Amino acid sequence: MANGRTPVRNTQLNFLVAVRTGGGYSADAIGHPIRVEGDRIRDLRRAVSDAVRAHFGREPVQVRLLVGGSQAAEPAVGEAGVGRAL
Repeated sequence: MANGRTPVRNTQLNFLVAVRTGGGYSADAIGHPIRVEGDRIRDLRRAVSDAVRAHFGREPVQVRLLVGGSQAAEPAVGEAGVGRAL
């Protein structure tokens, strides 16, 4: 794209969340080169939102945080959806 941002083809973006050894959380976008970290879940959600906006120029319709390989998901940054509380 002319603006240098990656176009969004899907309306959903999933992040796989892991607990860091020293505490806190990390999240990697599935299928996109985005990795964020946060000391608390709310910090992680904010980092995800900021990174997605920076990467795509806007947020996809739905961003989900997938907890440690579980199929249960936690909606990120107020998105609608059903999920497991972190």
